[in-house]
Amino acid sequence: IIGIMIGILVLTVSIGISNGLDSNMIKSVLSITSHIRYQPPKKIENYEELKAKIESIKGVKGVVANIPTQGIMKFKNRHGDYVSGIKIQGFDMKSAKKYMKLDEKMIIGEIKESNNSVIIGSEMSNNSGVQVGDKIGIISPDGKEIKFEVTGVFQTGYYDYDANVVMINLKAAQYITYNGDLVDEFDILLNDPYAAEKI
Repeated sequence: IIGIMIGILVLTVSIGISNGLDSNMIKSVLSITSHIRYQPPKKIENYEELKAKIESIKGVKGVVANIPTQGIMKFKNRHGDYVSGIKIQGFDMKSAKKYMKLDEKMIIGEIKESNNSVIIGSEMSNNSGVQVGDKIGIISPDGKEIKFEVTGVFQTGYYDYDANVVMINLKAAQYITYNGDLVDEFDILLNDPYAAEKI
């Protein structure tokens, strides 16, 4: 009887740990990214209309318009110039706050919907010395440099994301990528991430 009890205890604990790790992975990795990414071959026109159609599908929690691009961040700290390659995410911040719960990931400062504001990851802040209120330069792939004010620092718990990603408002991303009123892709968030294939 004692042997059976120990066996059941070990099995129960193992299943609990496994489920906890699975849940943690979903929360840390997928909380800031999409469950489904819609990325057509051409840029998306009339994206608000298409966004509303996708959000009407049963099981879809919300849609965030996105323009991803690469760039270089420049910052003058007390040790000299800090220059680093970065991944830029141009989000519709209103939707991102609502569906990705970005507010909950902020550890310092806040998300502002102004076009000259930027939020950066905690590891990037530690590595560069950039603090809330500092001005940084972001250089787009075609060499255009724009000054942004850091209004907040986020932490997802996913090192690569926290060390390399900056988030700016969608309109600012449209400006630096010459996108006009177009977006590149939709990040689609679901009520149940495991239903992605069916949806």
